[in-house]
Amino acid sequence: MDEIYTRLDDEQTERQLLAGRLNMLFRDRCAHAHTCLLMKAEARISREAWTRAIDASDLVH
Repeated sequence: MDEIYTRLDDEQTERQLLAGRLNMLFRDRCAHAHTCLLMKAEARISREAWTRAIDASDLVH
């Protein structure tokens, strides 16, 4: 009888581990999407700054 309870506990623990991994993947997915947005915004701002610097340089020369 104890063996059945041990197996049930093991199965429940395995399900909890899988649920935890799945939750972590969803959190990582959200974090990755946020990081992607930040990197795209930084790249856009960098391009705009470069364009302004080139335009200012052209005005001087």
